[in-house]
Amino acid sequence: MTTRLLLVNRGDDGVVTVTINRPEQRNALSLNALGQLRESFLELHNDPSLKCVILTGAGDRSFAAGGDLKELASYRTRKEAALVSRSGRDALNAIRQCPAPVYAAINGHALGGGAELAMACDFRFAHASATLGFIQGRLNITTSWGGGSDLIAKLGAGRALELLLASRTMNMVEARELGLIDQIVPNTANLGDAVRAHAAQYLSKPANVIQAFTRLAHAAKSPLRDSLEPIEFDSFVGTWVQDAHWEAAAESLSKAKR
Repeated sequence: MTTRLLLVNRGDDGVVTVTINRPEQRNALSLNALGQLRESFLELHNDPSLKCVILTGAGDRSFAAGGDLKELASYRTRKEAALVSRSGRDALNAIRQCPAPVYAAINGHALGGGAELAMACDFRFAHASATLGFIQGRLNITTSWGGGSDLIAKLGAGRALELLLASRTMNMVEARELGLIDQIVPNTANLGDAVRAHAAQYLSKPANVIQAFTRLAHAAKSPLRDSLEPIEFDSFVGTWVQDAHWEAAAESLSKAKR
């Protein structure tokens, strides 16, 4: 039986839980997984009863480890790099444009593309032991799926630039102090329960009201992202095909096998 890369659980209260189901691969985002993520969220766009979505990863190690480096190692041309960029951006845009609030329930590492995935959500709740890192620079590439734009919108250009250049992994205390994490949840507590406790303040409202407020908030973010998208796309494609990237990617894959 083929393992489902994405699990979708619909509750009777208008809450939907979406789980990336690749725990053995640290929930790495293959192109197939990204495609399923996009399709699942596009289906939610047509749900008039939707009140919020909880996005998380299977297991307790990773929320999402970013792009699947093993799969993407063969994508060497500018055309293939463009496909990688568009596949991820289309998936994350489906999340960004979701008609109801989306919570990232960060149950472990959210690194590289996983950090971009977390930033595409409206709220971020995380276990205390989780980490967040825009570590693309370690692979000598740039953000690709709109995460750099989201980071700039959240922190301002200067602070975002510092994090992108440093390419370091943050613990949840630091991420919370920066405003990237909305709530730190003890490791012994259930992230879904923490999200539901937060959402309880509005779940009694009609879905159309919740969705109207969400559309308003999303509209405010769109102009900056739209203006930065071509720059982010071109930067990623340009850095992806350079030897410096492939040397760093090979070293990263080698370390992962040890």
